[in-house]
Amino acid sequence: MISELDLYSEKDSPYYVAFRLAVECGLRLGEIVGLSKQDVSLERNQLHIHRQWIDKEGACGPTKGRRERFVPFHPDSELKVILTEAMERSRHPEAIVVTRNGTRVLNRKLSGYHFNKLVELSQVPKIRFHDMRHTFASWYMIEVGDIWSLR
Repeated sequence: MISELDLYSEKDSPYYVAFRLAVECGLRLGEIVGLSKQDVSLERNQLHIHRQWIDKEGACGPTKGRRERFVPFHPDSELKVILTEAMERSRHPEAIVVTRNGTRVLNRKLSGYHFNKLVELSQVPKIRFHDMRHTFASWYMIEVGDIWSLR
């Protein structure tokens, strides 16, 4: 029998890819929701980050710093497999992170409901979605140690 926790932590969960992108690539919430299938290069093993989803506008806008960047991921990583599967599963013409019925998930639902539900079910101390970005930065500094490339 599948538990409620499995609905969020299993690879075929529509939200799992979002959680992994936050902690493994350091992407902001809006950048994850705004990420399109065309922004993922499986050949180059990188994400093209040039926009973010803005709930109140119901559309994509520029990133926080109005800068585009390319975020690499390891060619043999589990993240590449998860991204590939999420893109194949998504019935939306461009969005990767979608609800179970195929519509683009909203920022506030992903962070305010689904992520909070995962934290609650996992019985870990309360954290925010944005804290995964800080976790990524800490891991990056431990592994690479170059604040300028992190920036």
